[in-house]
Amino acid sequence: MNRTDRLYALVEELRAVSPRPRSARWLAQRFEVSARTIERDIAALQASGVPIWAEPGRTGGYVVDRAHTLPPVNLTAGEAVAMAVALHRLGGTPVAARRVLRLRYADRSGADSSRDVEPLGYLGNSRHWYLLAWCRLRDELRCFRTDRIRSVHPLAEVVTRELDPADLDIPDRVISRLSLV
Repeated sequence: MNRTDRLYALVEELRAVSPRPRSARWLAQRFEVSARTIERDIAALQASGVPIWAEPGRTGGYVVDRAHTLPPVNLTAGEAVAMAVALHRLGGTPVAARRVLRLRYADRSGADSSRDVEPLGYLGNSRHWYLLAWCRLRDELRCFRTDRIRSVHPLAEVVTRELDPADLDIPDRVISRLSLV
């Protein structure tokens, strides 16, 4: 494993077990390097702004602050291509432009529908990304899987609706990772 891959893997390892600490010796065994190499890698990550600190003591070790890091973006190849093509065709992201969008959207069985939506943010999990938007057809807040969006056309109308995180039935620790516009 090269150093770049190891630095990324170190952050992910610490993020996965946070708030529990991992010792330099444990990390050295895990990545098959010396404890000194781990200490140099941790120092490099800290210098680059990764929020890692050391907890002293016999059961101490290195900890990454999950509240100040984001999980990796896990897009499938198809989702990444679809998002890139859609954003390229729009000349930027309509979510940032706060424009109402007309979506051609396929439901889980593949049936297409046309939806005018007011984009409010993106949600993601380990399998899919979702556009969080007010759906005018359903007259309620809805999540649209990005891989099911067949086409996007921005309308002239500007979004005036604001998302109140209290409207979401999502724990606060998850909302802190929510990308709202």
